[in-house]
Amino acid sequence: MSLRQADLAIGNIRGTIYTFEQAGDVLPWHVHGQTDAHITIVARGQMRMETSADRGRTISDTYELAEGHCIDTGPGVFHQFTALTDNVRIFNIIKEPAL
Repeated sequence: MSLRQADLAIGNIRGTIYTFEQAGDVLPWHVHGQTDAHITIVARGQMRMETSADRGRTISDTYELAEGHCIDTGPGVFHQFTALTDNVRIFNIIKEPAL
């Protein structure tokens, strides 16, 4: 598995860029809070995002995402990403916390 990440900071925009070098590379189950929930933009390739209500034991929803797709992940949603093609790149942009 070869997953690379780099911080993203442009003005008030912050987040992380992930590059999945090989199909099958995984960004494993994780969850975000109010201050780091994100929007994911697929910049290159195809990937699958799965969500779970029970910390990854059972899949709740599965999304197949291709280049140009965007998905909004709210706080408290357990999720993981799996590359379906080689050389996938996603941008996770941190959302402003809800007031």
